[in-house]
Amino acid sequence: MSRETIEILTEEVDDLYSNDDIYNITSWGADLSFRELITMYEENELIKPELQRNYVWDKVEASRFIDSILLGLPVPSIFLANTNEDLKLIIDGYQRIMTVYDFVKGIWTKDNKVFSLSNSEKVNERWRGKAFGQLSANEQRRIRSTTIHAIIFEQSKPKNNDTSLFQIFERINTGGRALKSQEIRNCVYQGDLNRLLIKLNISYEWRSLFGAGVDARMRDSEYILRFFALNTDEIKNQEKGNISLKKTLNEYMGNAENNADEHIEILTNEFNDAISFCNPPEKPE
Repeated sequence: MSRETIEILTEEVDDLYSNDDIYNITSWGADLSFRELITMYEENELIKPELQRNYVWDKVEASRFIDSILLGLPVPSIFLANTNEDLKLIIDGYQRIMTVYDFVKGIWTKDNKVFSLSNSEKVNERWRGKAFGQLSANEQRRIRSTTIHAIIFEQSKPKNNDTSLFQIFERINTGGRALKSQEIRNCVYQGDLNRLLIKLNISYEWRSLFGAGVDARMRDSEYILRFFALNTDEIKNQEKGNISLKKTLNEYMGNAENNADEHIEILTNEFNDAISFCNPPEKPE
């Protein structure tokens, strides 16, 4: 990549942009019980993000949410996107859904151990240290029957990209732990390209260069995406000036052609050639 190309790039930090596309988005509301959400998840009607997006709540945060449900407190809305197959993609609410799912099923995804509520003073004393099976029948029904308001939307225009999902996700993602851009892309842009990023990010050759330990906030995956997106003829031939890095990466991932089998093969070869050029250490026996 030329020095001129590098100079036109802006860091993605605080890289906010407004897309010129005019979206035709429809949305509607539905009250879903956690019993329904659990069934939808088990029957693959409720789609989790690729890589089952990293679960970030700690035990106290998760326990506090279960505590709120048992106390009958209002539960914040979730956002779902309707797919062409009439499935529901989790856009916002993954932590809440998975917390209840894990608690009801008995195993906490984060450590694969029995999900017992925290003994923290932030949790009501009557439920501290208890697993779902140790609750009364009424308390178990209360959790399963609690409804959560879901705002469901779908984009009908434009057809050539779904970048509205990123902007909606980014704008509603204002509470709790704000997601990084690549975490949002991991949720929004389902497909072979996203799976390729995940695969390459855990490859020995890449980790030997970038460093051991996959970044929970997916910054390392974004660097691989930058390698692909900024190596296109469109970027190379662009006149010197500033571009929105965030928009460039979004549009690259949202381009259906970049998910084609033949393109995935080309990207894989380009990445492997670049890594080989950097001459990483030999793989241990």
